Amino acid sequence: MKPSIFNVVTSALSHDELLIFNTFTDARVVVNLALKAAIDKAGKGEPLTDEESAYLDQLKEVGIMVDDAVDEERELEYWFQRLKYDTTSLDVTVLTTSACNLGCTYCFEDGINLKGFMTEPVCRQVGDWITARLDEVRPRILHLTLFGGEPLLNPKAALELSRRLYHETARRGMTQQISVITNGVLLTEQLIDDLLAVGLSRVKVTLDGDEQAHDSKRRYKNGKGSFRVIIDNLLRLKGKAPISIGGNFDAATKDSIPRLLDQLVALGFTSDDIMDISFKPILNPTNKIAVLNNSMDSGHSCTFSDTKAEDMLWLRDEVEQRGFATKDGIAIGPCCATKEQTFTIDPWGKIYKCPALVGRESFIIGDVAETGLNGLNTKFMTVDLWRDPFCSGCSYRPICGGGCRGSSVTQSNDFHAVACEKPYFENVAIELVRRDALKTQPTEVVPV
Repeated sequence: MKPSIFNVVTSALSHDELLIFNTFTDARVVVNLALKAAIDKAGKGEPLTDEESAYLDQLKEVGIMVDDAVDEERELEYWFQRLKYDTTSLDVTVLTTSACNLGCTYCFEDGINLKGFMTEPVCRQVGDWITARLDEVRPRILHLTLFGGEPLLNPKAALELSRRLYHETARRGMTQQISVITNGVLLTEQLIDDLLAVGLSRVKVTLDGDEQAHDSKRRYKNGKGSFRVIIDNLLRLKGKAPISIGGNFDAATKDSIPRLLDQLVALGFTSDDIMDISFKPILNPTNKIAVLNNSMDSGHSCTFSDTKAEDMLWLRDEVEQRGFATKDGIAIGPCCATKEQTFTIDPWGKIYKCPALVGRESFIIGDVAETGLNGLNTKFMTVDLWRDPFCSGCSYRPICGGGCRGSSVTQSNDFHAVACEKPYFENVAIELVRRDALKTQPTEVVPV
């Protein structure tokens, strides 16, 4: 028996207790110092007492310990490959337009064409391409994300595509789940009702603090603030649609976030109305499209290692203190661009692996008007950064996978390059695990 190579030992929970977090199995186990010494003995191949062996057998059940014959590198390889080629779901992000009705101060255009609207013929081709993929892959679920720019500037394309694919999935015994990532200013009850009828599962809206802070960052192109319009729209949708709120902050706006949270509570919003609330620092974005809608889960470059751990932890606590859920902030990867059945389609029908790469012609992997994907897709699918020598021996590989491909492009213009997030895991993610253990009982507590 030996300790897992994916164990991370956190700082002490008390004077004689430690928390061990396994990044592969997600086990969180409290051990005393004597048991930690037994784990270390097993790692050195030293003989164990019967009592020590009995306790370590319990740890083996959750992956903290493994049999000597287990090759964890191969186990990790197998897990990554299954994840990469999983066909349970087909995930397609569609940019109905690359245009936007706001002029956010932290928006970087990077040469992106901002005037593209998906036409009716292209919309039909997108529907044809996704339908053909449904027949080829036979997933249980189609995850359709409506994105932009501001996707609701082109509601006709959003609704026509959603309705068609709803019927195509229903005919095949599949389920469609729709996410809309929007700045929130064009949300209407009628639009939401129409999308609810065809599988709407989430509306993600950005609020960057209270009214003054938000309007200093996210305003109309004429300089008028957007906060009040968004809040009024959310109130009309309260209890009707599943809402997710994301926000961006910098040194000038972060102190306003508790005031925003208090305002949401005062307006009657609860965890029944808002699925989750999360905030992240304003980063140097991969491109304009990704940053406009605060979309880490739809391709925003997610390099957090240079941010202040105390800010991320403080804001998470502020959200939870008001009864709202937040993202756990632990895993960053594996990147969606490493998954075979994940695609992004721009307003012209060009296909990419993720929204962070939209507008960069050198990263186009196909076109909805053509059959098949080009050789670049093969390169994306064979990068396998967890094998990179730079990552060798790192315990965080299961929750990183070599980092975000968009971050790699931002940092080196090469999606083959590792985008290391180890400082983030060490400074923020592990502290989140430790805090959770202090608030609630870990998954397994070994008798001492």
